[in-house]
Amino acid sequence: MQTTRALTLVMKLSKLCNLRCTYCYEWNHLSDQSRMPVEVARRVLRAAASEHVARSARGAHHTQSFVTRVVLHGGEPLILPLPYLEEIVRTIHSAFEDLEVDVGVQTNLYHVDSAILSFLVRHRVGIGVSFDVLPGARKSLTGHATEEVVRRNIALVRSQDVPLGAITVLGRHTLNGIVQAHDFFARERMSWRVLPLKRGPRERPDGFSISYAEAATSMSSLYDHWIASGAPMRLDPLAEWSEVAIRSILGLKTRRYDRAVDGEIALLVETDGRVYCDMDAHDEHASVSDFSNPAAEALIDADAFARSAARERTVVASRCAACDLREACAGWPILSGRAVEGDDPCPVAPLVIGHIRSRLLEWGFSREELWTLLRQLRARSDALEAVPS
Repeated sequence: MQTTRALTLVMKLSKLCNLRCTYCYEWNHLSDQSRMPVEVARRVLRAAASEHVARSARGAHHTQSFVTRVVLHGGEPLILPLPYLEEIVRTIHSAFEDLEVDVGVQTNLYHVDSAILSFLVRHRVGIGVSFDVLPGARKSLTGHATEEVVRRNIALVRSQDVPLGAITVLGRHTLNGIVQAHDFFARERMSWRVLPLKRGPRERPDGFSISYAEAATSMSSLYDHWIASGAPMRLDPLAEWSEVAIRSILGLKTRRYDRAVDGEIALLVETDGRVYCDMDAHDEHASVSDFSNPAAEALIDADAFARSAARERTVVASRCAACDLREACAGWPILSGRAVEGDDPCPVAPLVIGHIRSRLLEWGFSREELWTLLRQLRARSDALEAVPS
């Protein structure tokens, strides 16, 4: 049995946040001060360590070791009491002992004092910063812009050699200025991921949503700018989609990711201890385990996982079978889309991949040059140090 060589465990320690980003999918819970009990976190992490051992054994023939990546998420994790964060990190390392585990935090980086900086450096915690560069959506509790503070804090943590990557939301506020965000992260040499804005609760402010067509056009323009700039940093999902485009041109087939065979690649742990597969995140009826129950032991219940895999097969069958890219694509775009029922489950990626494919043909790349570019993209992906979201 083949297995993926990494599992990302996203632990939502709390929904409490010191910002009021107007597009936030947690909008209704940003004042909730409850947080994940340490004992619940301990049970989850022990189960994750057992999953790590099992996955490592199944893939013992691999030369690449298995790694679990634990991402502290929110809300805003860095406003939680420092003794609590210290205990969570100690619990991670105690659960995993000699197993290979990376610890990261997804943060808005609006609050960083000397104690937080010391915590990050001392425990070698990597940072994924949620930062749009352009103003308009990411507001403080008093409604003020936050961008200058975050820029200063990025410089501060970089001065301490803390691993740092970034995520930007593509919405109405960034649609026409996304290349400006690109240039900022290019100057900073930070790996970067752009995420088109997804649906959220009705109560959050309106005015930031964009259409799938607008997202595809903007991402296509961003690809052109990235390439014209010399592709100075890893930029996802465009780098991932570029690999699909190149394989399509070269007539290469790739093995599709099959969770039932390969194993889950990412799990979300809610504040109350419920665990979800990535494609089912935030669907309260689709948890694969519940560690609010002290008797819970397995990270992934086999029956619940089978139901999740069946839902995946239904989504894939509805879209992938008729897609021109089906031989070249491993299936990541559709599995990470979390489309609302009734929506096209993969509305943006095929359009942008088609644009990339047209550009590569237009620019006259030879087959040998395309092979070289594909190898370079894979090498940069293997060396990526950004923290997942």
